[in-house]
Amino acid sequence: MGALELEGATVRYGARVVLDRIDLQVGARERVALIGPNGSGKTTLLRVLAGIVRPDGGRARPAGEVDRAALARRLAFLPQEEHWEFPFTVEQVISCGRYVYRDNDPGAVHRAIDRVGLSELRDRPITELSGGERRLALLARSLAQEAPALLLDEPTTALDLEHRHAVLSILGEFEGAVLLSTHDLDAAAACARVVVLDHGRIAADGAPEEVLNAALLREVFHVEARIFREGGRIHVVAPV
Repeated sequence: MGALELEGATVRYGARVVLDRIDLQVGARERVALIGPNGSGKTTLLRVLAGIVRPDGGRARPAGEVDRAALARRLAFLPQEEHWEFPFTVEQVISCGRYVYRDNDPGAVHRAIDRVGLSELRDRPITELSGGERRLALLARSLAQEAPALLLDEPTTALDLEHRHAVLSILGEFEGAVLLSTHDLDAAAACARVVVLDHGRIAADGAPEEVLNAALLREVFHVEARIFREGGRIHVVAPV
């Protein structure tokens, strides 16, 4: 059994099947990228694993086996969008990652702040941050949760090149399970494994070298991408 697991997971929104009998396992120390076109089911899949969406068929582990507090100790979820209207400070927002523990360990919060490089902004209201800075603060909240698994929906959205690199380095060093959805195919290629969703089904699942090929990218994404090897891994460059 993996740290994260879907078994025959099916989700319907009305008559539309968003996930169609998905089987997926993510190991305890595995870093997996989830890619696919808009509307392919990536966010729904993450939300099922996070226990936010209940599948119409099949099951999710650990979401379907434990209560909310226990689930929050086993996985942290960074959604694609999150809006804060009240001017909580960065440190207060990140401290929310400790809500499932009886002792709000300030050390865990401070380590998370330092890890994402927001030490100088810890007392700044989150409403005054840029989109990229806010994204880093929410990632730090997930890290402060100290769960052994991370679910991240588009974690590099709105980040400049420096902060994109920082986030990918953080995820590369994380010792637990990581499942991240992304439209950044080059970032996906840096993961140990790539899962491709298309129309609610898994179209491919394997090492980047196996999955990210011109034929699949043409069929699923309808683009002619350039794929090359450099620095010990493959890179994907899509046309603009």
